Amino acid sequence: MCGCGRLPTPTSFRVTAVTSTVDRKAVCAQDRGTPPRLQREFARRAGSVVELDAGHHPFLSRPAVVRDLLLSL
Repeated sequence: MCGCGRLPTPTSFRVTAVTSTVDRKAVCAQDRGTPPRLQREFARRAGSVVELDAGHHPFLSRPAVVRDLLLSL
């Protein structure tokens, strides 16, 4: 025994299912890692698509735009 006493017991928690979600996709038009053409193809299944004039990491290059997008959800 390490002398640290009893280990805490796990607490129980309740998992609640999400009953409704909003499926939105952002397409980064200046992305050189994942071509925008492929992003648009993946995004077709989304309920809503937003096209950003940004590269692969819009949260770094356009943080205000990403913030506004998240706040609009």
